[in-house]
Amino acid sequence: MLKRYSRSTLAQNTLWMVLGQGLRLGISVLYFTVIARSLGTQNYGAFVAVVSLVAIVFPFGALGSGILLIKNVSRDQSLFGVYWCRGLLTTTVASSALLLVTVALARFILPTEIPFLLVLLVSASDLIGMSLIWIAGQAFQAFERLNWTAIIHVLISATRLIGALIVVQIHPHPTALQWGCFYSCSTATVVIASLALVTVKLGLPHFAWPRSKAELREGFYFSASLCAQTVYNDIDKTMLASLSTLEATGIYGAAYQDRRRNKQHARAGEALRRPPAATFPRRRNSVGSELTPKASRARGHGLSLAEVPASLPRSFRGLRIVCLRLPHGLRGRGGGGDAGAG
Repeated sequence: MLKRYSRSTLAQNTLWMVLGQGLRLGISVLYFTVIARSLGTQNYGAFVAVVSLVAIVFPFGALGSGILLIKNVSRDQSLFGVYWCRGLLTTTVASSALLLVTVALARFILPTEIPFLLVLLVSASDLIGMSLIWIAGQAFQAFERLNWTAIIHVLISATRLIGALIVVQIHPHPTALQWGCFYSCSTATVVIASLALVTVKLGLPHFAWPRSKAELREGFYFSASLCAQTVYNDIDKTMLASLSTLEATGIYGAAYQDRRRNKQHARAGEALRRPPAATFPRRRNSVGSELTPKASRARGHGLSLAEVPASLPRSFRGLRIVCLRLPHGLRGRGGGGDAGAG
């Protein structure tokens, strides 16, 4: 039985993702420790505030291109070049537009002491760079070669740890802007490596006409569904930086990262809960068809594509409650925060 499972693609992919997630978690602990202790509360708070603001709009950087690539290529691998090209074009255009929007919003939302260049570097790194990295990992997922997906994910954390060690050697107590430069360089390194891996292992993109309105709408629904989650996860830190102090944001951000790491081990195999072959069946007569809500839930989805729009009003009502109540929670509190970050 053990030999049979060792030859199973699902078992091998699960093992790769569990190992990759575990290794990434260990590297992230070291990376967080180095950065939090070297930056201090104020600089770390400034960095966390910018990253959180960018994370709110990050899901729209690719407009669901990676999910659409998995959906179509897992059914017919000959379509890879077409959907890979569409994914690259859509991600570049959408994330570049969001970059301008984010930089403009940051001037009104974030404190004035946060450098404009830091906002620009982190926005470009996370919106453009990370979006390209994620669709590169999803390209390998479409072929059920999750060993390379796991390697790409580990590279993200590994290069950031290396960048953190280098910046601490050069500047024992760097500013948020100095770390932002190394942060963006580490992301650019992984972008180049991941795109090169996809080109060598899977092939070149094939130019095709832009996406249809139906595909753009479907991709938007995927992005909106993920955005509802990222708003809950990250808007608190952005609002805290705006309404309180960067020191308080740094302390809160450090505590949040510690709590987040404690939960990550429970989601080590999350990427394998709905493997491509199970989520999008390889049936030629089903290409382009949408799953019904009942069938979608039966396959393990919390929401089907048709139910996503109906869920958005509840998400934004919850966001409105947070926006109204947070100022009352902060009223009368000092920003005090001379405690260390780690």
